[in-house]
Amino acid sequence: MEFILYLHRTQQLGDAAAMHILQTWAARRPLIGSVAVKKGMLSVKDVMAIVSAQAVAPRRRFGSTAVALGLLTELDVRRLLREQARLQPEITEVFEELTGRPAQPLVEAWTGQLAA
Repeated sequence: MEFILYLHRTQQLGDAAAMHILQTWAARRPLIGSVAVKKGMLSVKDVMAIVSAQAVAPRRRFGSTAVALGLLTELDVRRLLREQARLQPEITEVFEELTGRPAQPLVEAWTGQLAA
């Protein structure tokens, strides 16, 4: 995300393009419940129970709700969050797909500024 913010701040991406890239990237992050079902850690029925409980406490995150219901442990949630992040595409991939521009030279310029 910081990469896209850098491109926006340095006027290499306009407002609409930056927002579109960030929204697309966020939308491609798999839902933690889906990850848990695929890994066999929760059933679809469990996910529905968690989502129903969230309707009563809408600010409570999925993992916290699952722990409160006794369906997952804190360790399970941490593992699922790592897997969820692993499955999300790199933001540079989304940038390249949506802009048709190679990200590598821009990443090098950005990391060069960070090091300076």
